[in-house]
Amino acid sequence: MNRKNLYYQNRNTTPNIWPALVDVIIATLMILLLFMIIQYITFYLSDALKRMEIKSRQDCLEELISEFEDSGRIPRGSIDCITSGDSQKLRFSSALLFPAGKAEIPDEKVESFLFLDALGDILKYAYYNEQLFDQIYIEGHTDTTPINNAKFPSNWELSTARAVYVTKYFIEHDALRPILSDNRFLGAAGYGEFNYVYSEKDKDTNRRIEILLKYSER
Repeated sequence: MNRKNLYYQNRNTTPNIWPALVDVIIATLMILLLFMIIQYITFYLSDALKRMEIKSRQDCLEELISEFEDSGRIPRGSIDCITSGDSQKLRFSSALLFPAGKAEIPDEKVESFLFLDALGDILKYAYYNEQLFDQIYIEGHTDTTPINNAKFPSNWELSTARAVYVTKYFIEHDALRPILSDNRFLGAAGYGEFNYVYSEKDKDTNRRIEILLKYSER
């Protein structure tokens, strides 16, 4: 056998490991891809279940408000319930409570006190009995009509005073109890005329009180 034939014979008998190595690499990548897909599906399902659980609690609050409307304790349609993600707003006109330019309910406005009493009962039952939400923020809003008097130099003071009035009313009538904690629970804030609903010209809608409820995962 000449050297040329011996060279070709040795070359043909040398094992070719590349096809097997490529198969191993492809199999490894497929396993990694499958693992990533499983992780993604698990995360998505877990997140979806958490959102569904929060939405279920938010629906319970809406049903509770409907029950109070059916019983006549709250005027039907007086509270707009706006749900977005892990938060929910209960919005109602400040005219249900306060005269123009005022931040206190006159003694003769009995319907206003009854409205606040009913709303306080809703919040009390929803938080302490059913533990539906975790944080409460009571917010006052005005329209763009300017105010400037000795008590309220601007709409900032008026909107904040209204929010504080509602908050203190709930506390004094045993609907809510502020707690000493490093976690926020109950707050009051005023936004003046700077956070309108649909348009700054829609003054009737913008004069409002909003109760912002924050929901956490269980």
